[in-house]
Amino acid sequence: MSYKLEWEDEGYYLHMWGTVTTDDMNNALSEIWSNDRSDYMKYCIRDYLDVSKVDINMSEEGVVRYVSTYEKTATNGSGNPLHLVAFLSQNEEMDRIIKGYSEVMKKFNPDTKFKNFSNVDDAREWISRSSAS
Repeated sequence: MSYKLEWEDEGYYLHMWGTVTTDDMNNALSEIWSNDRSDYMKYCIRDYLDVSKVDINMSEEGVVRYVSTYEKTATNGSGNPLHLVAFLSQNEEMDRIIKGYSEVMKKFNPDTKFKNFSNVDDAREWISRSSAS
């Protein structure tokens, strides 16, 4: 397992590192969306700064489709889609996946805000400011 999920008051912080595999992606998604707290979360911070390699047995487009479909299905049940999604990444392949995912999810829920950051403190500040408005 090359990830750690931490639940917070109104969201979660997901940190992934090293080589991210198909199993890591599936396990993280399952752990997030099978938890009752996912029905009420307002934000997430997805930290991929320490990802050195993406080793997922599908194309980047396939990953985008898989994750966005998984999350659209999960949020349809709760009627409460995420409002703020903060990404942290310096891996080119992960950056392309993030961009594709954000574009697909923006069509599904135009009110959700997506933003990329280079550090966790800036991401948390953005969430704090955006939640207050």
